[in-house]
Parts: sequence; C-alpha cells; structure tokens
Amino acid sequence: MTMTDSPVSTTSTAGIHNPASMISHERFIQRIRELVSATNPDPDSLLSEGGVLFAQLKGLNRITNATTRDHKQKTTEARQTMDHTHLGLQNLMYERRHFEKEIDKCRQFASIYQDISLYSLEEFLKLAPPELQTEDILQTEHQLMLTRLNFELTERQRLDEFKKQLVTERDNLLKESRERQSKLDIINFQIEQVSKASLEAQSKIMELVPSKLNVTGTDVNVVDAPGKTEPAIIITPALADHSGQTS
Repeated sequence: MTMTDSPVSTTSTAGIHNPASMISHERFIQRIRELVSATNPDPDSLLSEGGVLFAQLKGLNRITNATTRDHKQKTTEARQTMDHTHLGLQNLMYERRHFEKEIDKCRQFASIYQDISLYSLEEFLKLAPPELQTEDILQTEHQLMLTRLNFELTERQRLDEFKKQLVTERDNLLKESRERQSKLDIINFQIEQVSKASLEAQSKIMELVPSKLNVTGTDVNVVDAPGKTEPAIIITPALADHSGQTS
C-alpha cells in the first residue's frame, strides 16, 4: 500500500493541530490494527504510513491534553468566581440578618427618659448656658430633648460632686466633734477624781477637828457648801482681844 492509498495520506501538517480536520482516534487505532494484521505488508509503506499515523496520534494527544488543561483552567476560574460570588452573597446575607436584628432591637427598645424628672422648659431656658439655646436646638424637638437630657446629666453630676464635698465636710466635723468630746470626757473624769479626793479629805477633817485637833488661835466654822453633799469646813484665825491674848 502506498501513501496515496492511505486514508490519512492527504492530511496536512497543519491539520494535525486542527481537531476539526483530523480523523477520530478510533479510526487511527483501527488503521494501525489493520496494518499490523495485514499479510505480506510492504515494509516501506508500513513504516511510512505507521509513522504518519503515530505522528497524528501524538498530535491528537497533545491537543487533547491542551484542551483538557484549558478546560480545567476555565473550570477552576469559574469555580473561583462562583466561590467568590457565593462568599459575597453569604456576607451580604449575614449583614442583612445583622441589620434586621439591630432594627428589631431599636423597635423594641424601651426608653425611660419620659420618666426622668427633668428641669422644665422654663427652668432649662433660665439655667442653661447660651450655647445650649441656639435656634437650631430650640426649633428641633428631638435635638431639644437631647440637649435637655445632656444638661440634666451635667447638673446631676455637678450636684453629686457638691454632695460629696458636703459629706466630706460633715465627716470632718463629726471627727473633730468626737475628738473634742473625748477630751471633755477625760477632763470630766479628772474633775470627778479630784472631787472624790476632796470629799474624802473633807470627811477626814470633819472627823479629826472636833475631837483630836487642838486648834489654837483659830476658829473652826462648819458651813453648808452649795452643791455639795458634805458640809465645808472653814478654819479662820481667831481675833485677838484688847490685851493681845488669843481666846
């Protein structure tokens, strides 16, 4: 069999790289089998046609591998694009759920500012500084309420600091009062001790003066001392008579 008799002899070199102009690989394999099983084949023709068939098979194999790599690359790129898009969608869904929850929280939020005892509007206009009474604030109800709340907070903080100062002064005064009271208690105790000692001495004198003491040149007078339970003893020198002798 000559090259002109081969079914693939008319295939050009450019056709090897063009899948549309090539014979399917099944036909190549079938032709190779025919060449192998032929009886008394022409060696030159067999070698020539077999070389062309194998060259075309290798070309088909290269094209198949290149096409496979190209499709794999495109598939990978498409998958990455799809994954990126899916991830972006998941992020958007998460943000949507987050915003919906925050909106529900805001709708369900129960504020107690209506129950707070605020300065009346007249008191606010009288006490607040001028920068809190601009036209933009007074003409907007929402902004006016926020300003009044902030002013109320500032005033309560100021009054709380003043209260702390008063409490500190009160504690200092109480401490000073306790210290003075402690000193007074000590003085009272000492006075009581002196008073007891004086009463004991007075009792001894009352016992000794009438019976045991021989007082010469003196007069012993017993008088009632105001505020005392025992009489007071007053010893005074006796007056001399006209002759200069003591009585």
